[in-house]
Amino acid sequence: MEQAKSKTLKIITTNTNFIGRVASTIRNILVPTKIGMNSFLISMKRRAYIKSEKILEKVKEAPSKSQREEAERRYNTAYEEYLEAVDKYIMDSIYAKVRTDRANKIEKKALADYYKINTNKSEQYEEYKCKKQLFLLALDYKLLKVSGKKIDEKYEEIFALKSTKIYRNLLKNYSVRLADNRLVSIEKKNSIYMEIFRCLAEYVKEILPLEMKHSKVNKYAKIQGEIDKYNSYLGKLDEKDNLERTIILLNLSRTLFTHSLPMPIIEECFGKLLRDTRILLMKAEVKAKKEKVFSMIKTIIVELHQSVLESKIYWENKEEKKIQMDFWKKYQEAETEKDKDIQIIIKELKELKKDKKIRERALRKYYYNSLRELGINPIFGYTKKMKKIMRYTRYVEAV
Repeated sequence: MEQAKSKTLKIITTNTNFIGRVASTIRNILVPTKIGMNSFLISMKRRAYIKSEKILEKVKEAPSKSQREEAERRYNTAYEEYLEAVDKYIMDSIYAKVRTDRANKIEKKALADYYKINTNKSEQYEEYKCKKQLFLLALDYKLLKVSGKKIDEKYEEIFALKSTKIYRNLLKNYSVRLADNRLVSIEKKNSIYMEIFRCLAEYVKEILPLEMKHSKVNKYAKIQGEIDKYNSYLGKLDEKDNLERTIILLNLSRTLFTHSLPMPIIEECFGKLLRDTRILLMKAEVKAKKEKVFSMIKTIIVELHQSVLESKIYWENKEEKKIQMDFWKKYQEAETEKDKDIQIIIKELKELKKDKKIRERALRKYYYNSLRELGINPIFGYTKKMKKIMRYTRYVEAV
């Protein structure tokens, strides 16, 4: 970065002849002028977009089909022209400001994000289209906020509603791609899971507060507790905090994005969290760290059953349903945390045995040692519990 800066300085300082100085002066005059013109154009297109939204809202219940279609056509045209104006502002104004070192932090980040979004255009066009719309809408809103100008309430409401709709489309796109096992590799699936988590976090932070502010009915009352809990995580977060926040996001998504993220996809997301946390457990070297990561695995499994599996209606595999329900019954009947931990470990050992892709000896060893520390002695596929009189009795079925 320092080298790049020094090179830029050399180019400017070496151009000391008359023509160079004139060109530099003209550029310094034209850049602010172009910025002002683009800002005026965006403002004009934004007002036209808001007006078309209001008209569309009024004619939704109109008896005339042609009237509704015309209002929708005008709305779509106004929306496209508004986004084009913001897009042009990035290329004409922000790019020029970054080059002349006049851009603020928001503008510098915007330009970097803009190029990043465009790299995905050819591979996943629908994802690109949603992300670019969200980016342009958010950029205009953020620049308005930092300008110190009063933000029109109707514009803010429309911004929140439109952004919510696009987030729904984007998450639906991810769900469809995850459901198509023929076309998605494990690596691509993992990247889609991460995009889902990122989208949910972005939405809850940036858009949901505006949605709640302008909501005409109190439709978010039942998830207010979860929202407050999510917002209570402040400062630098550790792995456990980030996991808990992600679980809250998945729980919130059941209300916020019911149709975009169906239950099977939520279940898959929990599976992704569980696999990643098992890897953390294998990498942990200190006992205290292992215990902390195990508590994270326990949290994921419990939340998965409480939030997803307990209310799951359709099961493709009836035997799998029986296994999961039997575990959950035993877990709920366990009276102490020690007994609950035993049930979690036994479940994990069964999962490791069932999943041929998981061959981690360190993980199995940790679980076997943990059972022994809890007074359970696994012998030849049977788990036995030591009584006070040093007698072994069968505790659970084979593991």
